[in-house]
Amino acid sequence: MSETVYPLAGGTPQRKGLRDSVYELILNMLMTSDIAPGTRLSIDVIARDLKVSPTPVREALVQLERTGLVTREALKGYRVAPPIHTLEKQRELGEKVRGAFEAGGPAPVDLLREYFAVDWQFHHLIFEGTHNPFLLDMSEAISIRVHRMRQTVSSGVSDASDAVIEHGLILDGLRRGDGEAASSAMRDHIEKVRYRARLDVASR
Repeated sequence: MSETVYPLAGGTPQRKGLRDSVYELILNMLMTSDIAPGTRLSIDVIARDLKVSPTPVREALVQLERTGLVTREALKGYRVAPPIHTLEKQRELGEKVRGAFEAGGPAPVDLLREYFAVDWQFHHLIFEGTHNPFLLDMSEAISIRVHRMRQTVSSGVSDASDAVIEHGLILDGLRRGDGEAASSAMRDHIEKVRYRARLDVASR
């Protein structure tokens, strides 16, 4: 039986902040690669490919489990999570982000990172569903840049609840097979994100 080969092979984690570097490499793999839900993620194989010990890989997968991108089964290890959990996980993380924002302070950096990861995954799953290679290439090209840009955010996220609601409307249209409704909801979401981003920049 052939051994699983992950598309992160060749990535080189930085020794400074090793756990965070390993997390970023695995996250980028999950967000940009065509890995089927349910695919087993072998800690030992990933560690070997990245030339690190299993410990930072295990720590990274524990953190990724909190984003909903991977799941862990007792005695079976980690697997790529099914798409159905994405919106529910974003709703859960969005509530935590909103709570931190309403308390008057920025959300913890790790929480923001988890929220942004699952937020992007929602969009990437839609790209995958189109089976359009041009859109998939575009998604992969911008995903890492978007993710790295979001790592600079330190003031909190105030629109988490709005984003979850808007994503829900998009998903409703897709589930009903109503392309017009899904398209309209997506355009509305993009316009509202653009508007909120402008307000955020103006308030700084």
